[in-house]
Amino acid sequence: MMVTIVTVLIALLCYISCIDGLSISRYSNGIMKHHLHSFKYKTRLHMADVEITFPNKKKVKVSTGSALKDAAKKAGFSPNYGCEEGKCGSCELKFSGKKIRPCTAKVPNVTTPIVLENP
Repeated sequence: MMVTIVTVLIALLCYISCIDGLSISRYSNGIMKHHLHSFKYKTRLHMADVEITFPNKKKVKVSTGSALKDAAKKAGFSPNYGCEEGKCGSCELKFSGKKIRPCTAKVPNVTTPIVLENP
């Protein structure tokens, strides 16, 4: 009974915290061991979907914190990539009056739709 309660509490903690998963193994001696694996730095509670409109007028919904480069690809938009490391600035787009570089930028954690424009 105690093992079951501990297992449920650890599973709940994993869901709320930054631990991605829980594996439970039963060994031949009947003892259950818990294995926590794949640590993440962001919690699932903070991840949300946001709508992004690219300069080609295509809209996509992606998770906050995901790579903006992947969102652009999903929308069929291809920025003018140069170095793809954020150094040259050839891929810059405007978001809320500021220039961002989709080759290295992450989707911001906002609740309103994002509209990206050519600079």
